[in-house]
Amino acid sequence: MSKHTHSKKERNNQDEEKKQPTKIDLESEKQPKDDTATEETQPTENVMDQAEANADEAVPEKEEGAVSDQPVVAQQDFDDLQDKHLRLTAEFDNFRKRSRKEQEASYQRAKVDLVKDFLPLLDALDRAQASYEKLECENSESLIEGMALLGKQAEDCLHRIGVEEIEALGQNFDPVYHEAVQHIEDANMGTNEVAQVLLKGYQAGDTVIRHSLVIVAN
Repeated sequence: MSKHTHSKKERNNQDEEKKQPTKIDLESEKQPKDDTATEETQPTENVMDQAEANADEAVPEKEEGAVSDQPVVAQQDFDDLQDKHLRLTAEFDNFRKRSRKEQEASYQRAKVDLVKDFLPLLDALDRAQASYEKLECENSESLIEGMALLGKQAEDCLHRIGVEEIEALGQNFDPVYHEAVQHIEDANMGTNEVAQVLLKGYQAGDTVIRHSLVIVAN
């Protein structure tokens, strides 16, 4: 009985050993699964790495392009603004010079017109002084001195505004400043020399307000 039972247990143990997988069999069964998992994971990781590499390459190119274009655009804007500034400065400078010339010309015209209206009064003073010099009376000297003083004050007033008497007596005749109304022959005088001034002439700078009326010798 015991032998039979023992032999039966041994057979059962052998059957269980046959059914139970060994450690080597388990490792062999796991190995293909790991290879399959590795093969399935490897393409995914490669795709992700490639995508990240492409993204890393694309971003720097975009940033480099943006950084390189920005200074060029800024320099162009600066050059345009500088060119506009220079043009405006030149235009304003020309406008200022033109305005100054127009103001000076307007002032000169107004001065000439004013002096022209004032000259007949000076002519009247000169004629009165010449008349008093011919008189022979007690008060003739004081009258002559008074008229001369008035004439001197009038000439000083003209001098302050830039008006001067044109020099004529004893000068060579110059048609720019002199107007000849008579010619005489005088051996004591030079050719085309102004022998007598009939009416004083005046000028303001290079502008002749009135020509001197003169008698020219020879």
